[in-house]
Amino acid sequence: MPLDRILRVLKAFVLARFRSADLLNRIGSELAREVKSASSTRLCQVFHWIARAGLRDQSLMCLMGNEALFRLSDDFVLDMYVEVMNVHARLDVRNPRLVGAILREMAPFFRELSKDQCTAVIPLTVMSVFSDEARVAYLSRCAELNMGLPVRMTKPDVLRQFRLLEDCLRLDYHPTVLPAQVQLWLQNLKAESEAHDAIVPTPLSDVEQDILRVLEQELDVAVTPILQDSVLTLHLVLGKTVLQVMDAYDDYYVTPAMGGQRLVRAETKLLQRLIWRRGWRLLTLDAEEWKKLTDDIYKKDLLEELLIHGQH
Repeated sequence: MPLDRILRVLKAFVLARFRSADLLNRIGSELAREVKSASSTRLCQVFHWIARAGLRDQSLMCLMGNEALFRLSDDFVLDMYVEVMNVHARLDVRNPRLVGAILREMAPFFRELSKDQCTAVIPLTVMSVFSDEARVAYLSRCAELNMGLPVRMTKPDVLRQFRLLEDCLRLDYHPTVLPAQVQLWLQNLKAESEAHDAIVPTPLSDVEQDILRVLEQELDVAVTPILQDSVLTLHLVLGKTVLQVMDAYDDYYVTPAMGGQRLVRAETKLLQRLIWRRGWRLLTLDAEEWKKLTDDIYKKDLLEELLIHGQH
C-alpha cells in the first residue's frame, strides 16, 4: 500500500480514537516497508501519527530513526528536529545516536527559538530527552521570551503547558542548577498563574461517574468528584487518595510482541509522578475492567479490595 494511503488510514483511526492493536501493528508493518522511500517531510508525519496513535514499535522506531539520522544534515529543519524529539519522549523510546545528533544540530539555534517554537517543545521532551545543556539553553530562551507571561495575555493551552513544565521542574527534577534568570521566570510564572489563571476542570468520564455513584451510594464513602490542585485536575478524591481511571486509549501504548502486556504511556507516568510528589496516594483502576462488571455487587467488591488493600 502506498505510504500516503497508509498515513491517511492511520490518521483516520487516530482522529476517530479507534483502538485495535492488531490493526495498528499491521499498519506499523506496512509503514516499515515504505519509510525508506519517504520524503523527510513524510517521515516526520509518520513520526507524528504513530506517536498520536501510541504505537510503540521499537523496530519501526529504530528503522525510522536511522532514516532520519541519514537526512539530518540534508533537508531537516528546526521544526522537524523538535517533532522527532517530541515523538521519542511521547513513545518513551530512545535512539541515542539520533537524539545526540539532533541535540548537536539544535544547539546553535536554542538562543534563536521563536515563541511558537518554544511552545512546540512539550514538557516531557524537556524533562526526559533533552540533555542538561539543552535543557538549560531551552529554558533560558523561554525565560528571555517570558513564555506564559503575562498570564492574562497567554492562550490557555500554552499557559497550562508552561505551568506543567514549571511543576515538573520544581517537583520532579533536581540535577541541573538553573540560571537565575530562569528561576526568576519560573517563580513569576507560578505566582501569576496561581493568582490569575482560572482553570476549567475536565469533567468526569462515564466510567468515573459510575464509580462515583457506587462509592457514594453503595459504600457510603465521602468523595470529592473533581479537585483542582494547581495545574492538575484530580478526579475521585477520597481524603488524600486519588482514584485514577486508566483509559485504554489515552493511557496505554500499543506494543507489538508484548503478549498482551500493556505499558503505560510516558505522559501518564509523568502526571502520576506529579500527583505522588504533591503528597497524594494514587490508586489506579482500569476502565475496561470496570466496564466488564455487570452488577453493583461486583463493582462494590472491586472498589473495597482496591481501597482497603491498595494496588497489587
